Amino acid sequence: MAEFSGRIVDVVYADSDYSLISVKFEDDTGALCVYNLLADPDSQDYKDLEAEGWDDERIIDSTVELKKAQAAAFNIEVNTAARALAEEMIGSKEFKDEMQRDARSLINSSGGDLYVHIFDNNDNKDELFKFKLWALEQEAVKAASKEQKSAIRKAKTITSGISLVDAIINP
Repeated sequence: MAEFSGRIVDVVYADSDYSLISVKFEDDTGALCVYNLLADPDSQDYKDLEAEGWDDERIIDSTVELKKAQAAAFNIEVNTAARALAEEMIGSKEFKDEMQRDARSLINSSGGDLYVHIFDNNDNKDELFKFKLWALEQEAVKAASKEQKSAIRKAKTITSGISLVDAIINP
């Protein structure tokens, strides 16, 4: 029986390769603790985790929710700082002109920017992780086989991941 057995609070993947699992649990005193284990189906800790209902899909769902919450908190911080800076600069004519230029640029930008972004970040670990989280949230992927979802998690590039998602959507 694992150290966390019977006391799990939450479980998430701790890395973009889906190879490390972080288990948050309460110890005997009620304090929150973290136990990290490898995502190795042959290890006893992994088997104990599965025995408590934490299969791969549930861990992914929990990871997605954590990433969404972290992104929301970060966005709030950035927006608060940007608003404060904007309020400080709002009287500046240069600031107003720059904001109008940025807005026009955003409106006039073509869809090609997306392809450039994918090309430039194809093997960027953070961008690949974001893609994998997005892909695994899609209904078609959720309904896919365990092997297909596993292949997406193991993808080394965004383009290979897109190819795997395409194979699910267009069999």
